[in-house]
Amino acid sequence: GSEMCIRDSAGDVESGPVVLERARVRFAQGRYGESVELARRGRELGETSPERVTAGLEASLAALYAGDLEGAWVELDGIEEGEWPGLALQRARLCHWSGRRDEALEEYERALAWARRSGDEDVAARATHNLGVFLLDVSMLDEARRHLEDASARHERGGERLLRAQALNSLGVLEMRARALDAAREAFDEARRIFEEAGQRVGMAMVDANAGMLWLDHGE
Repeated sequence: GSEMCIRDSAGDVESGPVVLERARVRFAQGRYGESVELARRGRELGETSPERVTAGLEASLAALYAGDLEGAWVELDGIEEGEWPGLALQRARLCHWSGRRDEALEEYERALAWARRSGDEDVAARATHNLGVFLLDVSMLDEARRHLEDASARHERGGERLLRAQALNSLGVLEMRARALDAAREAFDEARRIFEEAGQRVGMAMVDANAGMLWLDHGE
């Protein structure tokens, strides 16, 4: 109905999914505050449960990246109950960033289980990736390597090149900690190549900073 749509400055009728796509564009540009506001709007306009849940999760993620951890939790309030793999994944991220490690691990595992049950390959890849980073943070290097390598392969199959580059960057950090210097260099080089091809300067800078530590530590 008309109540589920808004009009932009050009007078075009827009739906919740259209507004949510704008939120994702802002997120990719690093304009997280704007992304939060647009995702909230998309949630209000959503006509189905999946649309509203997806918008709520996008708002929470953008708030997290904006540095508003409390706000990220608030954005999860009111999400309709159900076996939403993305909801478990976002709860896991927030627990991880809050230092609630046991809860984070439980939520990551729940996200993976729900994603496998529903066949949601995108959430399965992201949950595997985030769990790998979590395991790296707690210095479980062998388990972290297994998950990050799996995530890299999943992202490649799904065409998510930038996420694959992020996973490779984390693998480089892992291999540096494990003193596997050739493997670290290979992971960093591939990650940087992907970011450079995509024109992602922030990603390039992130990899360069990590690779710089490798060179600094080993006189290269």
